[in-house]
Amino acid sequence: MKTTFVSLFIGLVLMGSAKAQDELSFVFSSVPENISEEIWITPWENSEANKHGTRIAPNHRQYDEIKTYIYSSIESGRPPDVIEISIEQLDLLCEAGSLAELDYQQLESGASDAFRRDDFLDGTLHRCGVPIAIWNTLIVARASSLKDRGDSEPVWTDFFHPEKIAGNRVVSHTGRLIAPLALLSTGVEQQDVFETLSSEEGIRRTLEISAPLQGRIEDIGSSANFISSTENNAAAIGLLWETQLAQYDGIADDFVNLGAPPISEVAYLAIPAGSKNKEGAMEFIRFASSSERLAELQKKMGTGSPRLSSFDHFVQQCSEPKCGCKGSNQCLKSCCDDDKHLFNLRLVDSPRFWEGDGARVSETVKTSLGFQ
Repeated sequence: MKTTFVSLFIGLVLMGSAKAQDELSFVFSSVPENISEEIWITPWENSEANKHGTRIAPNHRQYDEIKTYIYSSIESGRPPDVIEISIEQLDLLCEAGSLAELDYQQLESGASDAFRRDDFLDGTLHRCGVPIAIWNTLIVARASSLKDRGDSEPVWTDFFHPEKIAGNRVVSHTGRLIAPLALLSTGVEQQDVFETLSSEEGIRRTLEISAPLQGRIEDIGSSANFISSTENNAAAIGLLWETQLAQYDGIADDFVNLGAPPISEVAYLAIPAGSKNKEGAMEFIRFASSSERLAELQKKMGTGSPRLSSFDHFVQQCSEPKCGCKGSNQCLKSCCDDDKHLFNLRLVDSPRFWEGDGARVSETVKTSLGFQ
């Protein structure tokens, strides 16, 4: 009887272990469920790269709840195997030891050349995460709402001036975007933005600059609502890729792109330190971040790709005259590594600021603008 019980116990343990290896828990937020299914889950389950026949157990969470969910699952000791996460949370969780540090040699040692570190934009790879998408801050205005400026071209700082753009505005993540943008609009240097916002004088200046927008602005929450929210408004701010506008009939014609100030957001795939299937998670990340998969993500979502080889769909982003070779990866690399382009324009966000004093700044700005 004792032998039978022990055998049964071992059998159950082995069954549980096999189930853990056969299934991969994947939590994501910014990529819609249907797109995740189409570009990752179904192709993965039918791919030769899936060496162990691992199935994906998807768990889609809303953008606003993903942070709480990830923290609680890690604290409970039952984290998912792969998570999609933004750069600010990636930094915090990685530093806390809650995420596994990635072995990039192992990622590059796959049977195919699906993963190559030199194919990613400089500065995007992280010790705890592989980048999959880039959103730039985009500010647009309806052409008919622009006041006559004579010979001068409209610029993104006009968003804060009703005398230059008539009508109401919409913005995603109001406090988080309006506060740094307000200071940047007055010439505060990128590296000084968060230090300035940490002072009472910085908050005062932010409120002063944004005051003319009181009663003229609506918070649309997620940037996923950006396109639909522009219908009845004069201007909008959202985190997305410029070429997304071209995917919607009429939007690109009706709106003028006022330029992208230096704030962007990057989405990553990461592995919690407590994952029960790190090997399967590494295999999936290698597959999901391949040039082919990220090119499909661009097609479906219009996001920017951190991989040069899947950048061709958005070659118009590199429009400097010095390129002269649209469609060439070498051209794209020279453009996108240029001091005046993409990642070097990125305002390095400050996770600690938004986790601490930034929450108060965000709420103060939203209250001053009339949000409940």
